[in-house]
Amino acid sequence: MEGQNNQSPSNLIRSLKFMGLTFLETELTSPHTLPYLGLESYHTQLRLAGNHRRAQDVLNYIEKNT
Repeated sequence: MEGQNNQSPSNLIRSLKFMGLTFLETELTSPHTLPYLGLESYHTQLRLAGNHRRAQDVLNYIEKNT
């Protein structure tokens, strides 16, 4: 099913959880303005940008899904 959006409940919840990064945070914390190099890299970028709460959210997601 290439080209289709993932509309699973878990993907919707994750999207809503991180939606604020697009509208309320800086370009250093938005997943839409950073190059996507993987979740570990994103976690590091958030931590270095000082967004420790969101970095912990990403780390929790990584640990839960690996």
